[in-house]
Amino acid sequence: MCDRPSPDAIFSRQSAAHRAPENAQDQDPESYYPFDPHKAAKDVEVGKYYYGRKNYRAALDRFREALLYKPNDAEAIYGVAQTLERMDLPKEAYTNYEGYLKILPGGPLAKDAHAAMARLEPSLKADNSGSEEQASQELEKGEEFLSRNQFESAHAHFAEAVRLSPQNGIAYFRLAESLEGLHRLDEARLYYKSYLQLQPQGKYVADARRAIDNINLVLGK
Repeated sequence: MCDRPSPDAIFSRQSAAHRAPENAQDQDPESYYPFDPHKAAKDVEVGKYYYGRKNYRAALDRFREALLYKPNDAEAIYGVAQTLERMDLPKEAYTNYEGYLKILPGGPLAKDAHAAMARLEPSLKADNSGSEEQASQELEKGEEFLSRNQFESAHAHFAEAVRLSPQNGIAYFRLAESLEGLHRLDEARLYYKSYLQLQPQGKYVADARRAIDNINLVLGK
């Protein structure tokens, strides 16, 4: 009989404590992560599963864990880039697409990486002011804490992002998520509504409306 773990066992394993740096190709794994291509491949497989289900934080966690077991794994770095782009972190996504191309300039995903970088360039140019750059950094830090359910720390960074970039809808949405995690539901509802006002056609509109409906069930309208 095959001793391969069931998909449920693979997909349910948690690894929040083991994370690679934001610029995945620059990481320096510690000695307790032995080089293990098999484990890296499994993490990439699970990362793709989560990505397909739009669970981007879980996907990012697994792609980064893959890089602990196999540094400079091009497929994992591409997964990091793709996921960061979905999480509205264009600068970090761009850096990791570049990282993939440094390793496999003619690789099977090279064309897609170049296309993604071209797609992200307008966002990078639009965010080149000092305050927008700082806001992007605060969002990045907040995402790290939010992915670990460290809501208080995440809230601090998202609140600073909102202060630095008061028209940044994503910052409002993330701030609302952190407030919801802190059970500060009335405040969370306000920030979800602010997101909807700033980005009425945004990618998280359905999530924001669903969150508001859930909060209304708890608090009433």
